[in-house]
Amino acid sequence: MRKLTAEEGEQWQELITLLWDALKTLPPRPPASLFQAQQLPLPPPLRGAVVYLLNLWHR
Repeated sequence: MRKLTAEEGEQWQELITLLWDALKTLPPRPPASLFQAQQLPLPPPLRGAVVYLLNLWHR
């Protein structure tokens, strides 16, 4: 796996920030949503980021 360039890192950071802001506007969901997030048809790093953010959000 290669390292991200600075520009790619900034793009990921912006995307994760947008996802996190969107997640905070949602009503609470049952823990099943974590399983559903793992099934999303996303590239593994992005799917992992979504699952990580959902885990933070459900604490």
